[in-house]
Amino acid sequence: MPLDQLSEFGYGAVTMDAVAQRAGVHKTTVYRRWSDRESLLQDAVLRVTVTPFTMPDTGDIDRDVAAAAQARAEWLTGPYGRQLIAMIGAGGAQSTGVQLAIARILSERGEGIQERLTKAADDGQLPHDVDADVFLKTLLAPLYFALLVTHEPLTPELVSLAARVSLTAARNRQLSHGS
Repeated sequence: MPLDQLSEFGYGAVTMDAVAQRAGVHKTTVYRRWSDRESLLQDAVLRVTVTPFTMPDTGDIDRDVAAAAQARAEWLTGPYGRQLIAMIGAGGAQSTGVQLAIARILSERGEGIQERLTKAADDGQLPHDVDADVFLKTLLAPLYFALLVTHEPLTPELVSLAARVSLTAARNRQLSHGS
């Protein structure tokens, strides 16, 4: 997998030739599936992040957001998440293909949690105009910052703080559509 190679050798080492060699196939086989390195990396990111960002529905949005954030932190520190973080940290986020993949993933994740946020709003736990995309970015940004910038572990305290800050911002209408 290209992300295995990336996490071992760095972003610059992911070439069509290197991927073919590692897979034990001729490079024309790789080119039949991916026209270039960008499409290969985009596909790799989409494959590794197939685990959806889901939010449980216990009826308590605070508990549900905290549980979803903890599950994502566990994924980010697991084998696939570590590969994704390595790719981003090695400059892979500068790739057009990777940027397109990340945008697609964020959009799908936002759609996935909008239903839960709407239900919480219907239950009076959140305002009705919380923007799921902005909420998700606010929730996950501290986790990525810790992993990519400060190289801190994703402690339960950090994950809990990210959930609380996101919910507080949402309740104060800082994460509303158009804010």
